[in-house]
Amino acid sequence: MTHWRVTWLLLAGGISIWLAWLYISPHFNTYPEQDDCSFGPVSNERYRELLALARQHQASGRWSRLRGDGRDMNENLQGRLDDIMDGMDSIYERIAATHAVMRALGAYYRATVPDSEDAFESARRRSRLVEFGSVGFVYILDVHKIGGFAPINRKATIHINFIADKTEIAGWERYKNNIFIIHVNYPFSALYPPPDIGDIDNNQECPAIPNSSWVADYDNWLASLNTRMD
Repeated sequence: MTHWRVTWLLLAGGISIWLAWLYISPHFNTYPEQDDCSFGPVSNERYRELLALARQHQASGRWSRLRGDGRDMNENLQGRLDDIMDGMDSIYERIAATHAVMRALGAYYRATVPDSEDAFESARRRSRLVEFGSVGFVYILDVHKIGGFAPINRKATIHINFIADKTEIAGWERYKNNIFIIHVNYPFSALYPPPDIGDIDNNQECPAIPNSSWVADYDNWLASLNTRMD
């Protein structure tokens, strides 16, 4: 065997090992620090109870397996959110429940949009059409965990929007105020890549939460809105 042939074989072997590592390495990083979160009055202990409940529902079959196209997955995940949030009024507990559902699925938190120290107040200031701007939570999930296969571009992007005021966006008119809706950007390909969520700090560990004054103002606004509707 010639020197050049040995060199090429070693190079090919090295490239193969490198590609294999790129393929499997994401499975080893589960971002455990994202399970150390607390959510205002919702302690980390309570969050872990919700996480355990979400995992139990997945394992028991109460929540059906993710399959089908993007619409099927949206409906499935929306059902999971609605189920675990049933009976919850606190926005803090509902954000904790959202995080628990995503973490049980194997997703990791990427960012809150708008990206700022106080996303809820920032959304409120930026909104020109409504009094309370809505906030989005972005998660990333390996498509293999939702029944897909992609050898290279494996990241599905999950957007969860807290709809503070449904009149903010025309497409939200069919929803109610004060709810969470989910959208999975999957399937995709090289021709239809996942959407760019912008230049956002990737070191965020826990979803943003509103401050107590924002919650009080929002509760008062909802109460006045319901009074006008009555």
